[in-house]
Amino acid sequence: MGRDPIRRTNDYRWYDDSICITDQIYNGAFEYHDVVWGLGTCLYLETGAFDTRTFDGAGYYRIGFQLPHKVEVGQTYTFSPVPADRTAIAVSDNHKFSALRTGEFTVFLYGKPSMDWMTDRDPPSTAEVRIESMQSDRVEAHVKIHAVLPEIVDLDLDRKFTANRIASDGG
Repeated sequence: MGRDPIRRTNDYRWYDDSICITDQIYNGAFEYHDVVWGLGTCLYLETGAFDTRTFDGAGYYRIGFQLPHKVEVGQTYTFSPVPADRTAIAVSDNHKFSALRTGEFTVFLYGKPSMDWMTDRDPPSTAEVRIESMQSDRVEAHVKIHAVLPEIVDLDLDRKFTANRIASDGG
């Protein structure tokens, strides 16, 4: 039996004491960009796949959630997209940044050669995150998402993620 030609990557991060920073894209949508320390909790999920039999068979999704500063195991948090009229600050010719507010999330989907970003369009995208467990080095969360992405295909998730927990000191 041969090796699976599909290479999968996962990058799941839970940032204590943090705020998710987004970059406003040319079409007005917001995409997760980075994190800064602050009074909140940022959950970042990225899953990718690449078909090693091709040069261009790649795809991934990237999601950012802004949770409250204090979260509790067993609690379910609900999320909605960033409002289209959110002000973003231009930091260069190519980047306009804005912080997520508690209860907001972003979704970006890439499937070569197409890409799409979730906006606050109608019908609305929705998400919820239930905190299943928290340890000093990881957080397990059950994520349900219906992200409206009209350029490609809607992203629907209903699964658990185990995120590496990054302490407030950045270590």
